[in-house]
Amino acid sequence: MFYECNEISKEDKTLAILFLLRNLIELGLKRMFYKTIEHGVPRNIFFSKRRSHLLYKELWKNVRPMIEYYAKAQGQDLEIIDIVESQIQEIGNIDKNGDIFRYPTSYSLEYQFDNIDIDLKNAYEFMQGIFNFCDGCDSEFEAAKSLSEKVREKTGLQDDGSALFNTAFSVNNPRLALNSLQTSTERNLQNGLKEMLNGVTHMVRNVTAHELKIKWVVNEQDAIGILTIISFLHKQLDECFVVPQHII
Repeated sequence: MFYECNEISKEDKTLAILFLLRNLIELGLKRMFYKTIEHGVPRNIFFSKRRSHLLYKELWKNVRPMIEYYAKAQGQDLEIIDIVESQIQEIGNIDKNGDIFRYPTSYSLEYQFDNIDIDLKNAYEFMQGIFNFCDGCDSEFEAAKSLSEKVREKTGLQDDGSALFNTAFSVNNPRLALNSLQTSTERNLQNGLKEMLNGVTHMVRNVTAHELKIKWVVNEQDAIGILTIISFLHKQLDECFVVPQHII
């Protein structure tokens, strides 16, 4: 909307738009600072760095271990994390103190971007892609409190993703059981629940979390379908009982 305002020239809009996009990334990183999950940002780092404006040195470098931990737990390719790091580092090299897009001149009144051509569309896609990655990671950490967290609470297991579900719903040595597991039908139901949990993790959580893209479009029908499956899985988990380990 701001960019389409014809009363302001594109030249006058450029730094303002870049500043807003750059701050969008900062806020995306800081949202992850506030995640109360097991492998989140350590409290001492949270309190000392949460007000920092340094995208790469103090924000990204402290949230990357959290992102990488959960990506590894789900067996995901870490290449996208390296790509995002290189892009954030590139912004950090330009904006070393977090203020170059905020002020049009330096303290010596020299223009920050004098005689430099900026492809605003390319800059927008570059920065928006980084933010969407951060936003997707944030969504995944929220999802970690949903199906995975319910299984962890019931079993005491600390794994995540496929490792968690495969261990919890093992037919031969289960931590959670949907039924008595005495017949082939019952064992198939147990395996089916495990595979559905894995499927939601890979199709919904992972896809939305780790794509570096401008937008992820989900139409209304698909969104309703996804929420219906997640609701069904929660009901199935509510019906599962904990298998005492001393009788396994």
